[in-house]
Amino acid sequence: MTVFDVLLTGADDKGRFNAIYRVMSFDEDSAVTLSRASAALADYAVLDASIHARDLDLPDGPTDFPRVLSHGQREYIALN
Repeated sequence: MTVFDVLLTGADDKGRFNAIYRVMSFDEDSAVTLSRASAALADYAVLDASIHARDLDLPDGPTDFPRVLSHGQREYIALN
């Protein structure tokens, strides 16, 4: 298992924003998929997703299944 930070660019009724999701997964594709699914549960559209960082510290506790560990606050993008 590897811990990834996935950078999502999303959109909601307030505009476009970036958010980082920390995910424990077997590979990059699964990490992006888990992040997108978590964002869908938060009811916003994901416009883009990419790996921002990898090989972060594993959390305490069980590490036998992929999961979203945390997510950051939405940082809105000013569009001119």
